[in-house]
Amino acid sequence: MPVPAPGATCGSLAGDGFCDGVNTVAFRANLTLPLKDDFAVTRLDHDFGQKWHLMSSFRYYHLLRATDDQVDIGGFFPGDTLGTPASLSLIHI
Repeated sequence: MPVPAPGATCGSLAGDGFCDGVNTVAFRANLTLPLKDDFAVTRLDHDFGQKWHLMSSFRYYHLLRATDDQVDIGGFFPGDTLGTPASLSLIHI
């Protein structure tokens, strides 16, 4: 496991409002938060006659974003490495 920040305990961090009682050794690391988005547009135009026209369109957008709400640093889940932080929570938009 990664070593804690020197001299950091939950009591020493309590004044900054970030101490949640879980990350008591103040582990800090860079975390990749990838984005994946899909976008599509389809349009259909057709003339049935001089006065009858049809226009239809469809738009699709999907965003999948990783967040830092839950982080695995122990390598417990498949694909994660011990000591390397990996995001466990995703937001679907």
